Amino acid sequence: MGAQGNIYDNSLIYGHILIAALPAFMLQILFQNFLVVAERPKMGMIIALSSGITNIILDALFVAVVNYS
Repeated sequence: MGAQGNIYDNSLIYGHILIAALPAFMLQILFQNFLVVAERPKMGMIIALSSGITNIILDALFVAVVNYS
């Protein structure tokens, strides 16, 4: 693609973070489907909502407080 300098360095860091978080994302989808099949869809929804709320809180913390914008 031809990225150079700061853009290339930042994209490598971003890619490493995404690859590190990929197993957790895959497990969340797997267990959400598993819980639906096991007739526990409410538990899957609670897990998905709690992970979304945690993401919102951590995003606000890192952007506003730690200044990782």
